[in-house]
Amino acid sequence: MSTTAEKLAELRKRLELAQEPAGEQGIAKRVKKGIPSARDRINMLLDAGSFVEVGALVKQPGDPNALYGDGVVTGHGTVDGRPVAVFSHDQTVFGGSVGEMFGRKVAAIMEFAAKIGCPCVGINDSGGARVQDAVTSLAWYAELGRRQEPLSGLVPQISMILGKCAGGAVYAPINTDVLVATEDSYMFVTGPD
Repeated sequence: MSTTAEKLAELRKRLELAQEPAGEQGIAKRVKKGIPSARDRINMLLDAGSFVEVGALVKQPGDPNALYGDGVVTGHGTVDGRPVAVFSHDQTVFGGSVGEMFGRKVAAIMEFAAKIGCPCVGINDSGGARVQDAVTSLAWYAELGRRQEPLSGLVPQISMILGKCAGGAVYAPINTDVLVATEDSYMFVTGPD
């Protein structure tokens, strides 16, 4: 791959793969659960055509088989013409759980919201910490909580709970200014056993 045209073709191919990083199997699993994709959820919230994704090609470091996005879709757009930063858990990639790159992407979108003074909306549907990432996952929950505090009173923070959210996936939402949950969603710190 040496020409600009070849490089652009490769970029387009990767961006297309990033739209559904878990492929047909992930789509089938999501359809069986009856839930929209992370991008569909964002597009339902934002003005048509306004979403600009950030970090679509991010992958977990050190894993040649890592999926694009690392379990979260991040970006910005508008609601009624006003700017909004947004992130949405992607259930098809590690169940939308938090890993290192997930944490970095959400931290970056929170920083974007602070810089331009716009609301930050989190669309939550996650089982919580990524067990296989152990301490790294927990460290990113702590870091996101630390970054959330200075936003309080600076920009509106809004959380939507759209599924069964557990553990770390409920720590940040409970500290936002507005929390909206669907009738069939759950928030719990840990399992009953």
